[in-house]
Amino acid sequence: MIAETPLGYARSLKNSGNGFLGDIGPYLRIEPDNTVILGAPAPEIGTGMHTSLPMLIAEEIGADFDTVAVRQMPIKLKRAPDGRYSWAYGVQGGGGSFTLRRNWSPVRRLAAVTRTVLMKAASEALDAPVTQLRAENNFVIDEASGRRISFSDIAALASASPFPEIADEDDIPLKEPSGFTLIGQWRRSKGVEDVVTGRAVFGIDAEMPGMLHAVIARCPYFDGDVLSVDDSEAREVAGVKHIVKLDKPAHPGQPYLAAGVAVVATKFWAAEKARRLLNIEWSKGRGAGESSEQIMAVLEERQQQPGFNLVKDGDGAEALARATAIHEAVYELPILTHATMEPMNCIAHWKGESIVLKAPCHNAGSVVGAVARVTGLDMDAIHLESTRTGGSFGRRLYADWAAEAAILSKQLNAPVKLVWTREDDMASDIYRPPSRHRLRAGLDSDGAISAWSHSAAVATRDEESVDQVDRMQNTIWADNFPRRLVEHFEIDAHHETWMTLNGPWRAPMPAQQAFVVESFINELAEKTGADPLEFRLKLLGEPRDLPYEHWGGPTYNTGRWAGVLKKAAAAAGWGRKVKRRHGRGIAGYFTFGSYCALVVDVEVSKNRDIRVTRVVAAADAGRVVNPNGFRAQLEGGIMDGLSTALRLKIDIEDGRAVQSNFHNYQVMRIADAPPVIETHMIEGGDNVHGTGEIGLPPVAPALCAALYQATGKRIRKLPVGDQLKA
Repeated sequence: MIAETPLGYARSLKNSGNGFLGDIGPYLRIEPDNTVILGAPAPEIGTGMHTSLPMLIAEEIGADFDTVAVRQMPIKLKRAPDGRYSWAYGVQGGGGSFTLRRNWSPVRRLAAVTRTVLMKAASEALDAPVTQLRAENNFVIDEASGRRISFSDIAALASASPFPEIADEDDIPLKEPSGFTLIGQWRRSKGVEDVVTGRAVFGIDAEMPGMLHAVIARCPYFDGDVLSVDDSEAREVAGVKHIVKLDKPAHPGQPYLAAGVAVVATKFWAAEKARRLLNIEWSKGRGAGESSEQIMAVLEERQQQPGFNLVKDGDGAEALARATAIHEAVYELPILTHATMEPMNCIAHWKGESIVLKAPCHNAGSVVGAVARVTGLDMDAIHLESTRTGGSFGRRLYADWAAEAAILSKQLNAPVKLVWTREDDMASDIYRPPSRHRLRAGLDSDGAISAWSHSAAVATRDEESVDQVDRMQNTIWADNFPRRLVEHFEIDAHHETWMTLNGPWRAPMPAQQAFVVESFINELAEKTGADPLEFRLKLLGEPRDLPYEHWGGPTYNTGRWAGVLKKAAAAAGWGRKVKRRHGRGIAGYFTFGSYCALVVDVEVSKNRDIRVTRVVAAADAGRVVNPNGFRAQLEGGIMDGLSTALRLKIDIEDGRAVQSNFHNYQVMRIADAPPVIETHMIEGGDNVHGTGEIGLPPVAPALCAALYQATGKRIRKLPVGDQLKA
């Protein structure tokens, strides 16, 4: 699929007769009362995109952002004569803290085209040259005479104006950063009042006329199937309309659908009551007997054998042999579920030649693609309305829930609202895979790292189409720190296939690799007698760009990395003596183009209970559009990181998940949150990067370093849990 360019999109709107200013498709509408409605070209999943992206539009056209409304753009694909698909209103989706970066130029350019037409029409109406006009707060003002004209009065004139002569995207004039009046300013999140008062419509709140309600009893075994079902009691529940057996699917490219039995009723609670009365016999499939302990033991076995090489710089074996000292450590990370606040849900309405969907989306493409596969429809026959989304963290990049709703709606020829309960969500998630890491480092006589060897082993789903390197993408990347800072550097990888579903989880690779690498750096600093901050700064060396081939590249800068470390340390009072049974730890990481460092303070009671008392964070994400959103995302990532590092894991026994809800998957409660989270923003140039994931990776290593200082006990296996009491 391809995306429309801003210029091409603007031309198509103008040529379609839709009007250019009165209603610019989904991006901008000027109402007769001079209010402005801005279109959000990405879903709102809690990352503030319905605030920051419209800010880009408002900045370029001169709208009064405080008074504008924001709406979600329609999601629609169109097919060209050559068979290729394009997004009618731009690519809509997120992931990898990349949404703002991807939209930074295209959205501003589209708004700038709008401004060009707007100013031309205003020039004619005011009989004044464009050079002496400025747009401000929904008006165009003649600076010479003081006269002004509203956007709404200009709209009709602009709609009748010819399209400006613009030959190329790069010819569209954009505001210079020195002229920004909105970008970089603190703005309250659009729609926040609706969220806190319960008026916001999430997918789970959405409705459609005549819809039925469905729940599915999914096979609890990851590769199992339905052997038999007795639904006699379930059919007696008032309101139950249909009970549908869903066989183990064979849809190409949709391996995450589960076998099960769907109950469809007039109300959700009728369907849920009936589901509990189903008597189902399941087969366990190829995952029978799988367990968390078993897979970790297998990963340890794999690491005793040669793996495949991800990267090999220099001669690690020879450098280790010459080292003055060698330090080794093994780290383990568990399976995690996404635990989004809003479980999976979708409304689907089959219409024969097309289907209408209403759902909370993270990535529209995955939803449209999944539904196309299970229904046989062309993608341009799938119409998707994206609601506000109650979290994703990578879970909604997969669209099994949308495919299920589409299957039921097509089979029953009726609109169907499918809702997953919390128990469904945890039992049928696409989990973060577990991993085991063995690290060895050689140190020279000056205490510098002369060799680095990292053996990584991960459990992955058995998919023939995925090569060895791609299987490691949610766990480890070859180009990450401290590669290129250590002459002799190597990573070898091992993977073991199993049937537990796995995929990306918030900050997929950095969340794992940061814990391992930064914890090991802290250990190396102690072994050499160096301060952990100074050890890192010495390793980073002079400010310079280093090649970085993964997400967030093509380079990273050692000076900007050092900058966030220094800022966090200074703000936290690094180097000051801490009290007995208190600890302070530091860590930093480069995540998807941005730099973040944390200092975590902890207090450990006499009976070894842990209390995080303060977290100080510094981050450099380039140019910041909305400092309020920047802070919120950092704080959210820190809280998620603490919650995960302290308590969270999914255990697998006999091929199924043990944890089922928040009583045994204990996400951090308000009372356990640190009383102080302090964030510091460092602006590092004109490039724009996201902050949705960068706060989480450094949390676990900084926390574990603080716990070591407080107790003298190294934590190398997450979650921390009760390890201090052992």
